[in-house]
Amino acid sequence: MRFLLSGGQCFDGKAAGPLLKPLPPAKKLLADKAYDCAAFRDWLARRGTTPVIPNKINRRKPFPYNKRAYRHRNKIERSAASRTRAASLPVTAKAPGTSSAPSA
Repeated sequence: MRFLLSGGQCFDGKAAGPLLKPLPPAKKLLADKAYDCAAFRDWLARRGTTPVIPNKINRRKPFPYNKRAYRHRNKIERSAASRTRAASLPVTAKAPGTSSAPSA
């Protein structure tokens, strides 16, 4: 597992290259609009990976992408989220200033 912390205002594509570089190229890369960048798409293509990335709304010349393949991204995210929730312990919190159970 690899991760790279960056500021919230940073472009996600800058971190994607260094994280993906040591991995073998995939046939397709499914990513959201945060990764919509011509340079990142070109880098993927040079690796032999087809980018499946929707275009940002302000893109003047949209890149084609496989909308059917992009729909599968949601399945991957839901699967990862369910594994993460299952592995974490439940958190219980008491409202500040309360010392007894609330009345019904």
